[in-house]
Amino acid sequence: MVDFNFPGRVEAVSVALPQDIVMNGRLVRTSILREAVNQPIFFDQKGPKNNRTAVHSEHVLATPLEHYSIWPQQLGLDASDWKLGYWGENLTISGILDENRLPIGTTMKFGNDALLQVVGPRLPCYKLMWRMGQPDSFIPEMMLTGQVGIYFRVIETGWIKPGDRIEIIDAPDRTITVGELARQLSKKSPGDADKLLGALAIPCIGGQSAAAIRRKLNQVLDGARAAAGQWKGWRRFRISRIEEAGTGVKSFILAPNDNLPIAGYLAGQHLPVRLRAGLIRNWSISDYDEDSNNYRITVKRHDKGRASPLLHHLCEGDAVELRNPQGTFTLDRSSLYRPVLISAGIGLTPLLSMLKAHAKRPNPPPAVWVHSTRNGASHAHREEVNDILARYPDFRSIIAYSSPRQEDRLGQDFDIAGRLNKASFHPFLESYPLMYAGNEIQVSGLESPFYICGPADFEAHVRNILIEAGVSPEKIHSERFSAQLTFGQPAEGRHAEVTFSLSGKQAEWSTDVPISLLELAEENGVEPDFECRSGTCHRCETRLISGDVAYLHAPAVAPREGYALLCCSTPSGTHVELEL
Repeated sequence: MVDFNFPGRVEAVSVALPQDIVMNGRLVRTSILREAVNQPIFFDQKGPKNNRTAVHSEHVLATPLEHYSIWPQQLGLDASDWKLGYWGENLTISGILDENRLPIGTTMKFGNDALLQVVGPRLPCYKLMWRMGQPDSFIPEMMLTGQVGIYFRVIETGWIKPGDRIEIIDAPDRTITVGELARQLSKKSPGDADKLLGALAIPCIGGQSAAAIRRKLNQVLDGARAAAGQWKGWRRFRISRIEEAGTGVKSFILAPNDNLPIAGYLAGQHLPVRLRAGLIRNWSISDYDEDSNNYRITVKRHDKGRASPLLHHLCEGDAVELRNPQGTFTLDRSSLYRPVLISAGIGLTPLLSMLKAHAKRPNPPPAVWVHSTRNGASHAHREEVNDILARYPDFRSIIAYSSPRQEDRLGQDFDIAGRLNKASFHPFLESYPLMYAGNEIQVSGLESPFYICGPADFEAHVRNILIEAGVSPEKIHSERFSAQLTFGQPAEGRHAEVTFSLSGKQAEWSTDVPISLLELAEENGVEPDFECRSGTCHRCETRLISGDVAYLHAPAVAPREGYALLCCSTPSGTHVELEL
């Protein structure tokens, strides 16, 4: 794996102290702007003298010289002014040190005295992307190559200077390489639990790598749990318990009739629920329990709706049918940063699941809970959320009541009278302390992942505030949470004949009951594929043989030419034929 006979070489030694610089319009404290020195530098147990990191805990960062040609060539960059040290490394090295062949735990001699040991890969962040002129979205791609740089720890102190010889003293035979661990930790990698656990067990593994491995294992194990226990089609469940969760809001605990194990789920996912009348709705799972054999959904009754009143009329012991949990609006439990969970009204249900899942992480990072509702009467799951927040001093919250009652106490029951505005978010966009690899660091609130769930106008309002404040759009995750048919209502008094060509069935659609084409198909025994039921996933995209459709609201991405998204469309004329 490693060539012991061919020595490497120190091309440059670089040092820096933390400084505040502007990156992409924001002030950042960093030591990435290192300068090469033409003299020997003493490396002690904390790394090179006259050097200090702003965030990272590892002693020494090294970059292979080959990176200075490989990456500019691959990315089409002009690197003519990239001096050695440009990547923010302490050591620029050449020779045998290819990350994809270099086992973690390898010990090397630099110069005459210094012994350094490989402890993990560099974990690229937004600072390196700024230095390379790349968007943050390039980080996972870079990690998949394994060519990210190398972290060392100092075993024996000594002087290191440009031109010094590098020799490998010892290299493990069966430990993971630097490059392979970088690939395993990429967000675009599914991750291999055995490899990650093996890497975590390496005695010299660096603190940053160990923390990243634990976060990645959360993601891998979450995925395995979500894949376990799945079933095909619809499965019969009973309502084992009903709980009042607020004015007009009930929680339904659903247990399988067959008492067999149920599918796991990711925090934020929803359940497709089919009621006795054939109505199908997606309702978010509002709890998080990795060991439970039931699901909880929390549903607000909409008097003008069809499904929620029917569900609210059901009693304990009544039956419903479920499909496997679905949805991509899910919490990333591998994230280093503090999640900010923002909801309005009944949109809190998937975020409550996220809050509980986040709290179950070992030594969870801080969290922020932001909720807007009308008043204390409509404030669902208030005590449940407060109990979680009380157990974790680093969890913060802000509650806004748009129309508080007399008995609602400002400063106790809620924090803001009125709606959320720009000022509401300022405290959560500032820097905050975070424990990272055993060290307390200051992290910009702009780096947080933001999760938003609520009506479309609320989601758009909050998203605009965050983007104007400097939050990258890719850090904002959202799901619109509103009753059916709140946008683009069909004109009254219109009827249409809908033909499902492959099924040989016909149905009449009417503005008297202005359901979507997906619901019409389901009510007539035709079962198209679906997932989101909101125009996002395109699972229900179906070929339109004849006729035209209108959309109740604009889908996230338009369907292909000649196709329709059944979940959010209705006939726009008197006849529609679908390839179903």
